[in-house]
This record gives sequence, structure tokens and C-alpha cells, in this order.
Amino acid sequence: MTNYRGNFLYGFIACGPYEVLPEWVFDKVFCPSVETDPITGEVKVAQVGLRRIESSLLQGGYKREEVFMAHPEMLDKSIGPDTKVVGINVMDPLGMAPVTTTMSPEKLSYIAMKFKRMCASIIQLKKKYDFKVVVGGNGAWEMAKSDRMKIHGVDTVVVGEADELAVDLFQDLEKGDAPELMHCFVRNLENIPVIEGPTINSLIEAMRGCGRGCDFCDVNKRSKKDLPLERLQQ
Repeated sequence: MTNYRGNFLYGFIACGPYEVLPEWVFDKVFCPSVETDPITGEVKVAQVGLRRIESSLLQGGYKREEVFMAHPEMLDKSIGPDTKVVGINVMDPLGMAPVTTTMSPEKLSYIAMKFKRMCASIIQLKKKYDFKVVVGGNGAWEMAKSDRMKIHGVDTVVVGEADELAVDLFQDLEKGDAPELMHCFVRNLENIPVIEGPTINSLIEAMRGCGRGCDFCDVNKRSKKDLPLERLQQ
């Protein structure tokens, strides 16, 4: 999890091949880690998508101490015997997005390498603590196949918007009743929760979807939703 040194364009470097750029250059120069508690592994800032789900859970009845925002490279400090569900937000987990396949054709990209490394850690911790793993985010579609889920230790993949269903989904995961694959979209704009924690580079969400109608774009599959100004100010 990185702040891209305040420049989101550095995020495109993660689409490049892992074997070309030394990892210390990637981690220290272009994509340094966000500020994290060295003892607990809790991050100070997180992606907007994770903050949305966090708020959904808190506003839906979960206690503050039950919801934890962990750094993906420090999961051994964050996950323990009380962990029931681990949620992962992904953008391009397998390196299948257009920019990544252009920059890293037939090579392992940094973003895919980091995801594989995180999943290897999760699989080991899962054997020890027996929790459930759910994946969501813009790149969740890449994981929407049973064989890919099994290899990476994932129990459920959510394609779409989980704001309205987050509480029910996490409760089902805890009980072991969650489906393997879910497609869901927000029906009511008012059900998108106000975020309660700081985001990476103070990014906020002003709208979802797009009204342009391009056939090739995944964003166009979601109906356009503009958040009211008063919501943005909150």
C-alpha cells in the first residue's frame, strides 16, 4: 500500500515488469509505503474503496475494534485468532489490465508480484487461524474463476459495488454461507456511506460510473452516479 509520493502517475510504474526495476528502487523511490503502525500493522491512510467498506461495516453494527485496516505487507502483525474475515481491495491483481499487458507483455508485473506475495502470506495465516478471504475492487473480475480463487486462497469474489451488502456479506462469510461469486450494484445513492477515515493522498470519490458509453471500458458497465456536494464536503 503506497502513497505514490503524492503523484498517482507513479502508479503506472507498478504495471512495469518486476525483473527490470530493482525492488528497492520501486519501494523506496517511486512507491514508498504509507505510514503504518510498526507494532500492529495498522495503516494511517487507505484506499477510498476500503474506507467505504469500513464505513459500511461500522455503520451497520460492527464495533470499531472489530474492523481493522491492515498493511498488506504486515499481515502477520494484524491477523490473529480473533480474525474472522480478511477483505482485499484489488486494482489489477493478476496483471491483466490494458496498461499492464502493454508494459509487461509475457512478464510478471510489479502489481501482480505484490499480489502473489501477499496471497502466499494469507494462505499460511489462513491455515493457522481459519478465516475467510473476500476480494473486491475494480480488478476483482480478474479473480472471478474458481481455479484462480483456489490458487490464491480466496473464498469469495465481489464484482461491482458492495456498499449496500457489506454487512450481510461479512456476516455470511463468518458463518461460512457466502457465495463464491457475487455481482452487485448500489441501487440507492444514499446507501453509499460517508467515509470515516483518511484516504491515500486525501482522495475522495465524486462520482461513479460514466455516461460516455464506451464499449471497451469496464467503468461504463456501472450507471453514472454523482455524489451531492454536501456529501463531498463531509
